[in-house]
Amino acid sequence: MMDYHTYKKFMVEILQQRFGEDVKVCLIKVNKINDTKMEALTVERKGGHSSAVIYLDSLYEEYLQKKDPQDGVNLCMDEFSRKEYEKDWEAVLNWEYIRPHVEIRLIEKERNQEYLQDKVYIEMMNLAAIYTVVLKQDEGQEASIAISERLMKTCGIDRETLQRAAWENLMKEDFLIQSMTEIIAEMLRIEQEKECGIEDMQDIGLYVLSNKQRIFGARAMCRKDILKAFAEELGGNLYIIPSSVHELILTKDDGNISADWIKEVVREINGTSHIIKPEEVLSDSVYYFDRETEEIRIVA
Repeated sequence: MMDYHTYKKFMVEILQQRFGEDVKVCLIKVNKINDTKMEALTVERKGGHSSAVIYLDSLYEEYLQKKDPQDGVNLCMDEFSRKEYEKDWEAVLNWEYIRPHVEIRLIEKERNQEYLQDKVYIEMMNLAAIYTVVLKQDEGQEASIAISERLMKTCGIDRETLQRAAWENLMKEDFLIQSMTEIIAEMLRIEQEKECGIEDMQDIGLYVLSNKQRIFGARAMCRKDILKAFAEELGGNLYIIPSSVHELILTKDDGNISADWIKEVVREINGTSHIIKPEEVLSDSVYYFDRETEEIRIVA
């Protein structure tokens, strides 16, 4: 069994042999959300636009499970082959092509100062709403590009045009709110609630808000229409707990919960890597939605 250092060296050497002289295989560090650095393999044909970036952490985890390094080699080969058949960058950079695929994504400003340096974004309290073009999304995996100032200019658009397209796409997106009881039932694969006694479980009043894909679904915080409708349904204002960049947890302000206590729980979870990955942390803050004013603010 190879350790991580040996494994990544093995992957570079084997892939370079398999691809040959016309393709360059390199080991790079990629700056991800929350200014986390991840090692990746990049495969690029010399003199061409086709390239693939494959993150080593997921490859190594799979290797530890299956014990066969050839699986990772085959995955990289397949990913590069798919890239060869994707549209040229000229098509990707065409505004009419990418406009339906522009998304808003929420990240925390403080954690992403380096990442945000060249990105187009708007401020939302202590968060930054960036814009991303999703090129491919399948079974929880995706290929996407964060829109930089340079990319925006290449597309020949301004901030207002970009923001308008992202907002229109956001308003078309489907979001779901599920109670924790429902989610627990799904995780346990409970088919008959009565047989399993699920109806006897105490309702703790926590609800998860995300999109159907559960990928960067925390942007639902921008959908005040959804928050207002749910607040009206519960009959009270809402605490918004940033579970991750992928989802939010909502709970009614019934006067019996402390925002400071919630924040301590959030900070503890965010600081525990086996619960949430560092690059998926959204914020340590707790937010509050007022159903009368329809405003969101930081409360802790």
